[in-house]
Amino acid sequence: ESVEASRVVVYLDPLDGTGEFVKGNLVPVTNLFGIAVDGVPVAGVINQPWAPGLPKGRTVWGGPGAGVHGADLSVKEAQGLLCTNRVVRSDRCAGALSALGVKAEADLQRTSATGYNFLAVIEGYFPLFVLTRKGTKKWDSCAGEALVSALGGLTTDAVGRPYSYSSDLDTINNSCGLLAARSPAAHAAAARIIAQALAPWPTDVDDASVVVK
Repeated sequence: ESVEASRVVVYLDPLDGTGEFVKGNLVPVTNLFGIAVDGVPVAGVINQPWAPGLPKGRTVWGGPGAGVHGADLSVKEAQGLLCTNRVVRSDRCAGALSALGVKAEADLQRTSATGYNFLAVIEGYFPLFVLTRKGTKKWDSCAGEALVSALGGLTTDAVGRPYSYSSDLDTINNSCGLLAARSPAAHAAAARIIAQALAPWPTDVDDASVVVK
């Protein structure tokens, strides 16, 4: 199927996980390449140059209708309840994580690398990727969202509303956080819990890319 160029937006992050890279923690560092058509992610590539045990790294790629390739999709025991960003430490965020069942740091993975967190969900190491506040941009999430969608999962803002990746928007921020899960049921349950936990704080911040249905 041919698509007019005006309907296509390409999002590129040449070094996702900059903070981890600067600290010398190279495993979470990725290169992200995502393609959206009519505002919806349709293809994604997550390249992990320093993947453990792979001298040449690895590339995970795919999209809805094409599946996901280069990832270990075998059924495995989850390593915790969820993964999130290192810097997400506030009363707002702590309340949401607690409501999701997090009782100790051992229950989660904190990594300031969005692509790596998406890989953790895609490969089943964690059932959820949660960010309850702004901190990522469309180039961080487009590739991962396409890959999660290819597995039948969902990626939205923290309370379950889709983002648009259209070129006619004047924002590239994911101002209302992120919530990704391979299981639509797990995603829906988490979105409800987070919405209740965030009730004391506004979730309807000014973000024109949030799709309100």
